[in-house]
Amino acid sequence: MKQQFIDMLDAMHRYNRGSLAKELFGLDPEERYDLLVVAPSWHPSKIFSQVRVLVSSLADHAVTKGWRLDWTNKKIAWIHCSRGASNLIDSLSVCGELNFRRMLFVDSAGSLVPGYKVGDFCTPSYAISGVGANAYLGERLTDFRPFSRVSPNDPAFVARVIALARQAGHTLREASVFSADSLEMEYYHLGEIVSHGCDLIEMETSSFYLLADLMEKPAAALLAVSDSLADHSPLAGRSEAECAPYERTRLRAVPETILKVAAMED
Repeated sequence: MKQQFIDMLDAMHRYNRGSLAKELFGLDPEERYDLLVVAPSWHPSKIFSQVRVLVSSLADHAVTKGWRLDWTNKKIAWIHCSRGASNLIDSLSVCGELNFRRMLFVDSAGSLVPGYKVGDFCTPSYAISGVGANAYLGERLTDFRPFSRVSPNDPAFVARVIALARQAGHTLREASVFSADSLEMEYYHLGEIVSHGCDLIEMETSSFYLLADLMEKPAAALLAVSDSLADHSPLAGRSEAECAPYERTRLRAVPETILKVAAMED
């Protein structure tokens, strides 16, 4: 990890006792995990309902939750951090205490353009930082530049994840992403958001990749397109038929790709 992130962890521990990752997520800093999965809203018991994995709940707080997943001889740490960049930053940063090889972000995204449909399986080629919380990942708060472009910290790893998804029978498409600070208010600012030229919209991946760079961990985001602002496929009030392509991606493509990544050799 970079010295700046070491300094961030030291600052956290200066004002808190014990392991924050253990406190929030029940994850043991003495264990070695093959993969860390960061999920703002998804629980592994649901995501792996059609793919057999042993899921053990370790912590169940009002906002943060943690699980350990065991599959063959692989161990996966899974954290639920709630929606929004600030929640992801707080939750993922304390996982710097943990010993893990790689990390994945998994969640939904909305489509901004006709070329991406509900059920598409995507990973960011870059993210536009439309979230103020990213200011706290810089050396100085006043250095923050809103709407800057954030690229994956390890493009070679992302390429390997795309190839592994293909091996599992799934097409993982690259797409540009706008990271927003509000789910409901994005509709009001949609014209300005679309002017940035992004394909998808979500809330956390710019923060995820900035932290991955500070932590110096191979990282990739897996997104299931849940709705489309381009063709008015809704997020709320969807019929069962409208949900079906999204659910196929969420319950097959995502978990099968996660397991492929967990089994990766160095």
